[in-house]
Amino acid sequence: MLLEYVSSRHQAKMLLEYVCSRHQAKMLLEYVCSRYQAKMLLEYACSRHQAKMLLEYVCSRHQAEMLLEYACSTHQAKMLLEYVCSRHQAKMLLEYVCSRHQAKVLLEYVCSRHQAKMLLVYVHLR
Repeated sequence: MLLEYVSSRHQAKMLLEYVCSRHQAKMLLEYVCSRYQAKMLLEYACSRHQAKMLLEYVCSRHQAEMLLEYACSTHQAKMLLEYVCSRHQAKMLLEYVCSRHQAKVLLEYVCSRHQAKMLLVYVHLR
């Protein structure tokens, strides 16, 4: 219900600043039902802790697609990649890397062998 009425960037920023538990992050992501909301959330995911909590609960392809569409800065992409901690998450993210810009941003910050391995596991010939 809260997210349905997040109608400004200021509100999104305030919400994210106080997402201080995994339970809250899970509930927020479950109801990110529009691209506009996803964009506002990502614009203000400005700490590693917040990014980690968000990624832990990306549990659907639809959510992954919306998140990636608006990971439009290298800083955000770096934070997201730092916490891709399961093959399932890596698969969902890769399925929706649909532009060269997104791919470039993601690759610039693959900074561990573990991350590279998880990403490569799901790079299928297309």
